[in-house]
Parts: sequence; structure tokens; C-alpha cells
Amino acid sequence: MKEASQEYWNLVANSWERFGDCTGDVEKYVQETLDKYLKRNRNDIVLNLGSGGGDRYLQDKGNNIVHLDYSRNMLIANKTGIKIEADARNSLPFNNESFENITSFFLMRYLTREQQNNLIVESQRVLKSGGVLIIVDVPNNSHQYQVEKFDPKNFAGLLEALNMESLENQIVERQVSKWISTGFGGWHSKGSYLLGTLVARKEQLTN
Repeated sequence: MKEASQEYWNLVANSWERFGDCTGDVEKYVQETLDKYLKRNRNDIVLNLGSGGGDRYLQDKGNNIVHLDYSRNMLIANKTGIKIEADARNSLPFNNESFENITSFFLMRYLTREQQNNLIVESQRVLKSGGVLIIVDVPNNSHQYQVEKFDPKNFAGLLEALNMESLENQIVERQVSKWISTGFGGWHSKGSYLLGTLVARKEQLTN
């Protein structure tokens, strides 16, 4: 499928915050993943890649947040944190070892496989030693602008090469308990859906 344009995301930003991928039971799953893995020290900084209007997941975590998205209108939807207008498909505009945590929710499927790999490489670069990368996405969604399906198991070799410890690398099936959105192939109020999760920690440096 073709890539979505910057103009598309600016156009749908207002409705995406209310009716996009991260609603209902999907939002609950993301929160469960964050509760399990996100480092919560008061001064830790979270980089939220392809943020959309995603600060509702992070604003109650007591962390400093940097939202990065190439859609200005998506960034405006975030009510907290620092907003950086940049393209996550390119090199990230940050120094090495800048963040304790990096999150990415429902971004990977809009990237080519090469871009997915590059995002993980760049995330490892800007993570501090011991920092955690958390990615949640949909392995089989049918959004019109999906580029590449997301399978977290595809990145096991890359994580090893980057000296990142895999904490979670799986696809899970969830039962729908509330409406979920068009990013999952239409509006659904029953049945099940799949979510892919990749969580990895940058190994601590040793003397």
C-alpha cells in the first residue's frame, strides 16, 4: 500500500485523537504494557515517536515527555510535553544517549521494513544505557496506508546485534471488550484482534 502523506495526517488529526487506533480495549492494552515496563523515575525523559495525539498514555506517568511527529496538527493534539516536528523515518534529531525511555504506538506499520529497522537502530543510539524501548503495533491491520505488517519477531537478530536485551517479543490475541477503530479493519464491538509488542532494554555499560 502507499505511504500516507503529511497532508493526510494533518487533515485527520482532530478526528484521529477521538476515533483512531488507540481507543477502548486497545488503549487498555497499551496502558498495561506501559505499567509493566516504563521506567518511572521522576526525572526520566520519554521520547514518544510518531506520537500523534498520544500523550494520554503518558501524561499520568510523572515523566518528562518529548513528542516527535511530522504532522504539526497531530502534535498540537498533545497537551503535555515538548513537541518536535520531525520525520521518524529519518535520523532522529537528538544526541546519543538522550532518553531513559522511548515509546512508539501504532507507527511501525506505516514504515517500510528498512525504515522499521532504522527506527530501532536510531532508538538504540539515543537511549541511555539501561533505557527501555516500547513498541506496540498491529500485525495484520487493514488501514489504507499500511506499508509493512509489524511482526516483533522479525527484529530478534537486530536487537542482538545492537546489544539490546529483549524483554517482550510477541503477538497476542485480545478479545474486544469495547469498540475498536478502523485501523483494525473496521469498527468492531465483538470478536478478537491481534497486537504485536516489542520491548527491549539497552544493555548497561560495564567498566
